[in-house]
Amino acid sequence: MKKRLAILALMSLSAISCLKGGGYESSYQASITFEQFSQAWDNSSYGGEFYGDDKVNYQNSVVVTDLGFNCIYDEDKDDYTGFALSMATAEDTGYEGRYSANADGGSSGDVFLLFHNDPEIRPEESQVDPVPHVVFYGAYSGTCTPVSCMVNNTKMVADRIAEYNAAHEKGIEIKLKATGYASGTETGSAEVVLASPGAAKEGKDSIMSKWSLMDLKKLGNVEYIHFSLSFSDTEQTEIPEYFCLDDFRADIHISIGAE
Repeated sequence: MKKRLAILALMSLSAISCLKGGGYESSYQASITFEQFSQAWDNSSYGGEFYGDDKVNYQNSVVVTDLGFNCIYDEDKDDYTGFALSMATAEDTGYEGRYSANADGGSSGDVFLLFHNDPEIRPEESQVDPVPHVVFYGAYSGTCTPVSCMVNNTKMVADRIAEYNAAHEKGIEIKLKATGYASGTETGSAEVVLASPGAAKEGKDSIMSKWSLMDLKKLGNVEYIHFSLSFSDTEQTEIPEYFCLDDFRADIHISIGAE
């Protein structure tokens, strides 16, 4: 059983100015590396250490500045959909590298987010579709424009892609898509290729094996972001829907007028 995560909300503001009547205005770039979650916790009120032997924690959403990275945890399945925190590297081969980045750590430091899509796990109180994976909590008083993030495959996914390619004439293509939404309407989208097709038996296929930039500026101003994975072989079942995310950046503007 993974240990529970206390929701942390940390605000780092710059370029703050006062408005007439007592309001304020602030613009800043959120630059999130998740390193504040790098220390193992030893607090009995949260059940002991933060990470288990598998170096992952997926029982709660992660909140940093005005952004929430959502996780929906199913206690019966002891599994999740959305984002978890992980410190597992490619050398950590437990669970076949399910929770491990295909690298020797995060993009910046030890901690990164681990995305998993499990379509059978849904919100109990909300039927929002698509699921809001990243939420801008300041949408009622400001704007959030995603800039970029770093992404990578997990060790398990990279291994499963290699196994698939070895058994097929053409390698599989896997795309990661981020779609922005505001007021229930799509604002824009961006894609990055996690695995490229090719003549697999000639060794020409390409699998993302290092942290790589995903440009998110085309999403525009968002209230939330939905991530999805697509496969050129829509009938394959051996490659699970995981990817790693780190170094999330967004330009945020908050304006609150006096009452």
